[in-house]
Formats: sequence, C-alpha cells, structure tokens
Amino acid sequence: MLPFIYAGVVSTLGVILGKRLAAAHQRSTGGLPRQTSASVRLLAHHVLEETNQVLATEEVPMDNRFGNKPLSSELEFSQTAAIALELGENNRVTTGSKTTLWRLMENRAELELGKSLGIEVGSQISRRVKLRFATDPGQFVRYRVVWQQQSQRGILELQAGRHVFQLPYLVAYGLSHTVESLPGESIDKRPKANHAAEESTEEEEE
Repeated sequence: MLPFIYAGVVSTLGVILGKRLAAAHQRSTGGLPRQTSASVRLLAHHVLEETNQVLATEEVPMDNRFGNKPLSSELEFSQTAAIALELGENNRVTTGSKTTLWRLMENRAELELGKSLGIEVGSQISRRVKLRFATDPGQFVRYRVVWQQQSQRGILELQAGRHVFQLPYLVAYGLSHTVESLPGESIDKRPKANHAAEESTEEEEE
C-alpha cells in the first residue's frame, strides 16, 4: 500500500468503477472485448495532483565545538524505492470482476503512465549518494538527508466496447534527496560558520 490517502472524488469513483466492472463482466457477451489491452482505448487522462512524499531521513551530527581547525567528513548513503501503481480502490472491486476486463484496464493504465512519465511500473530504482560535510572550529552542526519520491494522482477515462470507465490511479515513481542544515550550537561568539555539503550521486534502475 502506498503511503497516500485518496481524496473523496477518488473513493467515490472507485465504488462506481467496481459496480460498473461487475455489471460489464456479467454482460461480457454483449459487446465487451476479450482480446488484448488494445481492446481498451484511452479517451482522456486527467492529472489531479502531483506531490513529493518523504521516504526516509538520516541525520548527521558534526561536533567541532572543541576543535581548532575545520572538520570535514565524507559519508555514503543509499536508498531504494519501488515504482508502484494503485488503481481505484481494489477492495471495492469484486473477485469476479478482476478477470479479463480488469487486467486489460490495468495493462492499459500501465502503458499510458509508463509512456507519459517515462517509467516502468513494478521496477525499482536505487541511488547511492556521497556527501561531504564540513563545519568550522567551535561549531556543532546537524545535517539531515531527506529521501523523497514523486507521486501523481489522477483519472484515466477508458473505453472497453460500449462501456466507459473513470479509473482513479495513484502512481509513485522516481527517487531524489535533499540536504538540510539544522540548528546547532557554538561555544564562542565567533561568526556563524559557513556550512557546506558536496555530493556525487550514482543511480541504478532494476
């Protein structure tokens, strides 16, 4: 389960989708195609929201309060995230309706989102980051490395035979990081240190 909460419109559409899928499945001989994902046609793609979700944080304390020269340290961090997709509210869709039609719609959704975002649903992305932290004599500084993943919420309007469906989706993809400098302390009244973090990154997709 992705760490997001669906808005009211998505919940409502999920209930409607489940009912319409069940009805369409029961009338499958009345014009509902049974071939491949090409049988499901995309009519429209509506993006409702794009956000960043924090996956993890790591803190690095740099205590140079009793030092007489600049202190630096190079550390390596790594994180892995899954590119995942949720469609509608799956618990609202009956087992009987999770057959050919539902799989065709899943395939079409994955194809459309993969094309529009340049991703492969179900894959993983790993990233290694080397960061160099520094602080001046007499200073105690804390750094925070924040790992984030992008998310997009929207609605796919799909047509299968004579039936049109409003399919809510939530997709999590990508992996990025930021470095924050947190409040520290000093043992003297010298000017506040200039803190810096240099970095090099490596990224892998699986």
